[in-house]
Amino acid sequence: MKKMLCLLLLLLPLTAFAEGELYPARGDNGLYGYINAQAEWVIAPQFDGAGGFRGEYAAAWMIPDDVDRNEWSGYDWLDYDCMGVIDRTGNWVLPPAYSLTSGQSGDWFGGKDEGIWLVNQWESSDLMGFFDIPSGTFSGLKWHEVWHWCSDSRLIPVVESESYLAGYADRSTGEVVIPYQYYSVNPANFNDGIATVALSDEDGMEISPWHLINEQGETIPLPEGYQSDYANDFSCGRIAVVSPEGLWGFADREGRIVIPAQFGYAYQFCEGFAEVTFPEGDSGYIAVDGNVLARGFANTFSFRNGYAEVWLSGTNGADKVTAWINSRGEIVPFMDSDRFYPISEDRIWMRTGKEYSAPYHLLDGEGNVLTGEPYNLMEMESWSFDEGLQAVRNADGKWGYIDLNGEVVIPFIYNAAYAFEGELAKVRLGDRVGYIDKAGNAVYMWDDPVE
Repeated sequence: MKKMLCLLLLLLPLTAFAEGELYPARGDNGLYGYINAQAEWVIAPQFDGAGGFRGEYAAAWMIPDDVDRNEWSGYDWLDYDCMGVIDRTGNWVLPPAYSLTSGQSGDWFGGKDEGIWLVNQWESSDLMGFFDIPSGTFSGLKWHEVWHWCSDSRLIPVVESESYLAGYADRSTGEVVIPYQYYSVNPANFNDGIATVALSDEDGMEISPWHLINEQGETIPLPEGYQSDYANDFSCGRIAVVSPEGLWGFADREGRIVIPAQFGYAYQFCEGFAEVTFPEGDSGYIAVDGNVLARGFANTFSFRNGYAEVWLSGTNGADKVTAWINSRGEIVPFMDSDRFYPISEDRIWMRTGKEYSAPYHLLDGEGNVLTGEPYNLMEMESWSFDEGLQAVRNADGKWGYIDLNGEVVIPFIYNAAYAFEGELAKVRLGDRVGYIDKAGNAVYMWDDPVE
């Protein structure tokens, strides 16, 4: 599993920076360094492999000295602890003696420039640590587990290797600041300074109800008999809590009940709305003031980019009847199945068939088809038109780029194409790999017949 996650590091899209984008590229010597958008070498080619920068740091790797380079091929580096972290000068800040895991697709651990790398050593240690992107801190390898989802907090859940109890470490220092004492199966992240936790005994068993704490580790008191739940985070100034009678409502950051306990179950707020089940058995959504947005559904899902999928009827995938609602609680007439992927309120991908591999059309907010033909999308890439362009594959198996109006901007000539990061995007054209600009001009290419 760790190797699979590590493999994703190579497949991830490059990272754009606030200033001075750098792109990993291979030089004439067969090694990797970094170029800028003008194809000028900023970090000379000197690494056996290189990933995109995240903020001020990038993951790079070197073939170990005791390995025959002539026999090295493909992803052999996955069998060795040979990864490290470099800064923008190309200097190692974490030597290439580790294995790094960064996340997958858009789900970087904590965000591209704000998150972490998970760090371990497969061959010499079962312990884990993290490298924090904003501070450049390496925690060292000292935990049984690091719960890698990050938030706006500088605290991250970690699990002690001996007791298997969870505590919280400061990402800026790598030191534990809230002691090991919590149930380690689902230690929650802090969100807006609030986390929901349960105490645990030395055998790792839960011994108390779930409750709220602040970043000082202090318990936030709830009304007598109320408790929180590991499945919900603090968001939109609210957190779901359950009453002594088993009904759900919402508390604020002070622990005060601000939406009375009246629901069969309640989930966290997302984009200003929370899924709830009503005592009558139907499901729906409420706003942060407790007012009902819409109800009467058999099942609901979280809002994303202004829309939420609902089941009008059915209890499982076989008999479900699906629909979508918008942020006004209205059923969207043309979104009558689970084949839609909204990226904004006025742009929606629609899969043209039930098969997972079926191509997509791009629609506007009224359901009008914008693309002249359906396209396939790269699974490991963002579907949200980074830099205003989207890599898509046509029926002939070639990749190109379209804009938000569905117009072809860069022709379908590539064997593979990835998201634009800053000014450039990575592409493959036959046995050549490299970067193009937004006009489709080749900026820097190199021979790479085995990639």
